[in-house]
Amino acid sequence: MPFDAPMADVMLKGLTGLCWSAVYVLIIRQALRDGFVGLPLACVWANTAWELTYSLITPDPSLQRYVNAAWLVLDAIILIQAWRCRRTYRPFIQRHFITLTIAAIIAATLVIQVFGHALDDVRGTYSSYVLNTMMSFLFIQMALHYGRRGQSPAIAFLKMLGTLAPTYLCYITFEDAHVLHTMGVAIFVMDIIYLVLLLSRTGTAAYPPIDGSHGRTNSSFSTK
Repeated sequence: MPFDAPMADVMLKGLTGLCWSAVYVLIIRQALRDGFVGLPLACVWANTAWELTYSLITPDPSLQRYVNAAWLVLDAIILIQAWRCRRTYRPFIQRHFITLTIAAIIAATLVIQVFGHALDDVRGTYSSYVLNTMMSFLFIQMALHYGRRGQSPAIAFLKMLGTLAPTYLCYITFEDAHVLHTMGVAIFVMDIIYLVLLLSRTGTAAYPPIDGSHGRTNSSFSTK
């Protein structure tokens, strides 16, 4: 049976959109249960900036912009939860949460736009991989410090699958995009570590706070 590139494109993009949407929804649900947002605050700010950029400011020219807009709504809900759970962050962040959030989102949006312009990346593919790499690293830190608090193996698995799909799509459609391939493999390895860490922990841990918190070429896909 011949390889159907358009069909693979649609299926893998659809899988990416569904997996990442589910990740956001599960993070929201887990925050309601645990009173703790399982997405590192730096990632909340960066994700909001990315989704804002590629859904409203310089919209993705494909239907992906509607998916980005849906993710932006979910980002807003997570931001509200982070504000309501701000006492789980360090005192400085508690006192200046709104100011820091606005400043961080503006700064991240500017960096993402400059990054996209410099690489002629109208869909934010490269920046999405950079953000995804940061997210995977910080997820591992959170799992080590807090166990399953705000997190779950389902979140880890869906994040891994939601990144693996566009990485494979990139591999079969852009064979020379070695930077994306390398980041995709690195993210996959970190996501496996993250999943194993959560599967090996049955409760929550109470360690000192980390990262300020307490106890895309013109390719038509994105990693998140």
